[in-house]
Parts: sequence; C-alpha cells; structure tokens
Amino acid sequence: MKLSVSMWSLWPKISKQEADLKDFLRFCWEQKVQYVELLDIFIPDQETLQEAKTLLNKYSLTVSSFSIGNDFVQEKEEDRKKEVETIKEKLKVATQLGAAHMRVFSGNMQEGITFETAKQWIIDGFKEVVPYAQEQGITLVLENHGLLAGKSTQVKEIINAVGSPYFRANPDTGNFLLADEDPLQAVTSLKDLISFVHFKDLKEVPEGQGEYTALSGKKYEGTILGEGQVPMEN
Repeated sequence: MKLSVSMWSLWPKISKQEADLKDFLRFCWEQKVQYVELLDIFIPDQETLQEAKTLLNKYSLTVSSFSIGNDFVQEKEEDRKKEVETIKEKLKVATQLGAAHMRVFSGNMQEGITFETAKQWIIDGFKEVVPYAQEQGITLVLENHGLLAGKSTQVKEIINAVGSPYFRANPDTGNFLLADEDPLQAVTSLKDLISFVHFKDLKEVPEGQGEYTALSGKKYEGTILGEGQVPMEN
C-alpha cells in the first residue's frame, strides 16, 4: 500500500488563509512525503494548475488522487448533463496533474426527488463519464458520503450497476461512523472494489458537542487517527 497526504488535512489553516497550495506541497516535501491528494477547490484556475505542476516537479511529488465535488441529483436533465461535462473537464485537470485516481461523490438528496430516482440519475451519470475516464487512464473512485452513498451497501450497489474497472470505491473510514456503520466491517465488505482509501478518525462526544452528527443523532468530532472509534489496530 502506498501512503499519501491529502491537502484537505490543511483545511483549518487554508480556510483562515494561513496556508495555501505551495505551503502544503513544501510541507510534504520537508516531511519526505512522496504522494499527495489534491482537490479541485484548491486549484480553481489555469494559473493555479500551472503553479501546482511546477511545484510538484520541484519537490518530486506524485498526485495519488485528484478529488472533486460533484452532484448528479439535479432535477433538470440539462443540469445533470452539465455535471457530466464538469467531470470530463476535471478529468483533463487530473490528467495534467498525473493523477491515477479521481475521487467523486454521488449526490445529495433533494426534496421532491425519490431515493430510487436519485440513485438512477447517479448510475446513469457515471455510466456516461466512465468511458472518458478510461480514455484518460484514470480510475474514478466513489467516496461513501451523504445519504445516497453513505453506507457500504449503497456504494457497492452503485459501483456494480455501473460495471467498469475504471469505477471503484474510495472508502472513508470516518464517514462510515456518520452512517452508523462499523468502519472495519464496511471496508471489509468493499475490499474487492477498493482502489483508494481515506483514513479518517472520529471520536464520539456528548450531545451538544462535536462538529458531526450521525444518522442516529450521535455526535462526533475529528481526532488523530487511532484515537477515535475507527479500529485502526485491525
């Protein structure tokens, strides 16, 4: 297994404008990190993309995954088509960065749209973009996130329905806790479909505390890997 560091780990500082792309890449180089995960929200334009490419080369860093935000649950067909085109454009960016994977989401539930309808839109959307990903030699990896793909069974169902070796799983260990699913059991159930993993830990805290709320109402806050509810020793 190859380990990488995600730029999302620096979000608290980035959100306060205390750090940026060059700070993250320099830090990884100083810590002798070889692989990094970059996100589209931190590379908003061509100028930043060129800066990223220059710094990656300078520090001899490899992009393990380029993570994007997308949502196929759009009531209008034209909006779903826009999502398809957006993913295709992001794949071009991932190619320029030399990424082997691109993290994707399913979508968010919306009022007035049934679960089955939303799920079919997600499947149809990925069926349309996967051939383009294959042309680029990039594997799309679906993260467990939200109500439509928060559980391992949901992730597996979507991946199997799309049916491509270029569309696989990106389990996030902490996110399974928010879906009230045991992270170890969830990852184990997806083991034959996994191409990329986000190791994240959360610890349960009393009601009224914590940044994250599980489906059951349990409250969690982020913590150092191995110090929360994710059984890393296994």
